[in-house]
Amino acid sequence: MNPIEHLLLIDDSEATNNFHNRLLGRLKFAKTISICTNGQEGLDFLSKAKQCPDLIFLDLNMPVIDGFEFLSLVHAPLEKLGCPKPLIVILTSSEESVDKARCKSLYSHIEFYSKPLTISQITELRKLLD
Repeated sequence: MNPIEHLLLIDDSEATNNFHNRLLGRLKFAKTISICTNGQEGLDFLSKAKQCPDLIFLDLNMPVIDGFEFLSLVHAPLEKLGCPKPLIVILTSSEESVDKARCKSLYSHIEFYSKPLTISQITELRKLLD
C-alpha cells in the first residue's frame, strides 16, 4: 500500500511522539509527518499549512488546548485551507463512552485507538484510508 501524503500528530508526550514517529516512519505510513505538542499548536499549524493533512492523530488530554477543544475549533482552519474533512484518530487511554460521544458530537469523521499504536492498528488504518 502506498503511504499517505501528510499525517499530523498532536500529542503533548515527547516519548509518545518519538515512538509513533519512528514506528510510522519504519512502516512508510506517511510521506510527511508533522508533530505538534498541544491543540493550539495544531490549530496554528493548520492555519499556516500549505498542504491538507490526510490524517490527524490527536491526544485528548493536553495542556493549552486539549483534544476536545481542538475538535470544536478545527473546522475553520480546515475550511480556510480548503481541505476535505480528514480522518481524526483519537489516541487515548480512556475507554469512557462519554468521551467518545463528546468527540463524535464535535467532529464526525473520527476513530478511536488506544495508545501506543500497534502494527495491527496501523494496518487497519491503511484499509480505512484506501
